[in-house]
Amino acid sequence: MAVKLADVAAACDVDISTASRAMRNDPRVHADTQQRIQAMAKKMGYLPNLLARSLAAGKTNTIAIIVHGLEPGTDNELFDAASKYLQEHDYIGMVMAHHGNMKTYERIVEQLGQGLVDGAIIIVASISNERAMVKKLQQRIPVVCLDRGIDKSKIPVVSSEQDVAVEHLIKQCKDRGVDNYIITFGDHNTSALDRSNAAKALLKGKHTIYGDPSDDFDFSNIKNSCALLVSSQWHATHLMQGYAEHMKDLTVFIGWFDKWHGDCFPAQEVFVAVQDFESMAQHAVALCQKLIAGEQADAKIDVQIKEFQHFRSQFT
Repeated sequence: MAVKLADVAAACDVDISTASRAMRNDPRVHADTQQRIQAMAKKMGYLPNLLARSLAAGKTNTIAIIVHGLEPGTDNELFDAASKYLQEHDYIGMVMAHHGNMKTYERIVEQLGQGLVDGAIIIVASISNERAMVKKLQQRIPVVCLDRGIDKSKIPVVSSEQDVAVEHLIKQCKDRGVDNYIITFGDHNTSALDRSNAAKALLKGKHTIYGDPSDDFDFSNIKNSCALLVSSQWHATHLMQGYAEHMKDLTVFIGWFDKWHGDCFPAQEVFVAVQDFESMAQHAVALCQKLIAGEQADAKIDVQIKEFQHFRSQFT
């Protein structure tokens, strides 16, 4: 049977309120008495109810980080950076992974809304009904979106200068004489939408196809060269494999975000906009802290792109 505070108080011949204060190092209890009660609690194996204590104090010093999962990739790097900055500011980062399961997401929102944490940082997964879940959580605790926001919502978001990144990627392609573009950024979150809008503004007059990697694309009017502007290496690989026959006579270029692994063949060159996850996480933590403190906070912060990279295939 678990040892209760009442058991510790009885063993020390004090009342429960004195024992409770002693366990919190309350100055109203003499230092010698504190030490005696705490030593007895340790000897008896008493464990304080930290959740109850946090609820009574109105603060847990814990911020949840909600993610789809922690597979290698962007979300993992964002979580790692955010949890480190939380630790530096004496917060505990509580990871909550839903893996795209909305029932799990609903349970996460329900539990977090009951006072388990002071706030939440959400790495948006762009899944069905996520908007409703995040808005419901925002009604209960401060919420900040990291990397990707939810369109048409007032939830603060920390992202990157998507328009600057897209402009650079397109310039690299234009400098190589590319007139045909396949854009698969989509519009499923604010970052994707910002990228798509930037591309549309910059590619007026060019032969451009917009869609998702799973769409059917018409290559009949694409001659000589084309550029694939995508959000992930998986998207680029999927397109190149799916349309290998159409692309075999084309000079292919790729513009995308964050990290490229391995050779880019059959593409000739790949241009990469590397986001500054460390700075993004730092801003998200600071923003969440402001909201927890009841202060005014920016609705959107766009962090500068960390660097631009360029790779050429060894097989072309």
